[in-house]
Amino acid sequence: MPNFDHTIQPTPKRPGNIMLYSSETSQSEEMSR
Repeated sequence: MPNFDHTIQPTPKRPGNIMLYSSETSQSEEMSR
């Protein structure tokens, strides 16, 4: 499964990506700004 999938779309679609998403949430927000 592509890890960058949650990076492009910051939306925990799969329950398995929730952990990865919450872990890189701060990074996504910083990059978004």
